Amino acid sequence: MRHPLLAAALCLTLTAAGAVTRSSQVDAAEKPAAKAAEGNNLDLAIVGVPIVFHGKLVNYVMVRLRLKLTPGADPHRLQDKEPYFREALVKLGYQTPLNPPKDLTKVDEHLLISKMMAACVPIAGPGTVIGIEVSSQQPQTRFGLPDVSGKPATPRTDGSGAY
Repeated sequence: MRHPLLAAALCLTLTAAGAVTRSSQVDAAEKPAAKAAEGNNLDLAIVGVPIVFHGKLVNYVMVRLRLKLTPGADPHRLQDKEPYFREALVKLGYQTPLNPPKDLTKVDEHLLISKMMAACVPIAGPGTVIGIEVSSQQPQTRFGLPDVSGKPATPRTDGSGAY
């Protein structure tokens, strides 16, 4: 009795494996078509953009960028330069406050894009990057940030002595 059950289980396993292989081949065939439809883009890995307030690092906002390239640009060549793009973004965060004046939990997309476009020229060459899109941004910290309203801090009344 065991042998027929094992044979049936083996047949079902091989049939399922064949179906998975066929579906992955279909997915692989669809990916180049989808990539061609997207255009000539370079997606950067997530970067922690520093948020500096009164000269102190108070937060990081995790940002994902998509660089839109000219039709003639080679995204594979620029993929090797991705660490330079990410480094430029972090340096910009330390040099210039990239957050809105009253918010320490996000970056000002228009300011980030304008500064990053200028930083892309020495890395990729003039005219290679024609646009930048902020795909996502997620703050590392939402609570316990300094008060940006300009009011003086008041001590807490829970007895901790903290402000």
